[in-house]
Amino acid sequence: MDERTEKNSDGAPHGEASASEEPARRDDAQAAAEQGEHPMAPGPSPRPGVLAAETFGIAAIVMSGAALIGTRLVEMLASVTAADQSAAVSGVILGDGITALCGVLLGIVGLARTDAASRPWARWLAGAAIVTGALALITAGAAYMLVPPPAPMPPMQ
Repeated sequence: MDERTEKNSDGAPHGEASASEEPARRDDAQAAAEQGEHPMAPGPSPRPGVLAAETFGIAAIVMSGAALIGTRLVEMLASVTAADQSAAVSGVILGDGITALCGVLLGIVGLARTDAASRPWARWLAGAAIVTGALALITAGAAYMLVPPPAPMPPMQ
């Protein structure tokens, strides 16, 4: 062993557990096991319930996915109620844009509800929903701006 290597009070190299530290670690693990806690538990358990951060993250990714895939219901509604084709296209774009906006808002709520007890994937899921929903919202806004105005009706003879 090199002379420059630091040693613990028990003579073990620095960074390695000494003989006196090993029983203390085992005692802590046994005490945690007796109390019903896992010795490697990350912290407090997540809040259960419908309004948990995980729920909002899942709802946000579903809404963002619906905006990306497209909603047939909005398309059918637009084709039935629109006066012309450009109005139908505008209605479909608005429907998908509103769905993406709902996904972004749910993702923001999911991120706001996270705390130390939340699962790490809830933050990632909500963040991914915000990013994909925002991209879908920007795309819907750009597509809506590119829809040409309706052509004027020809005069009746």
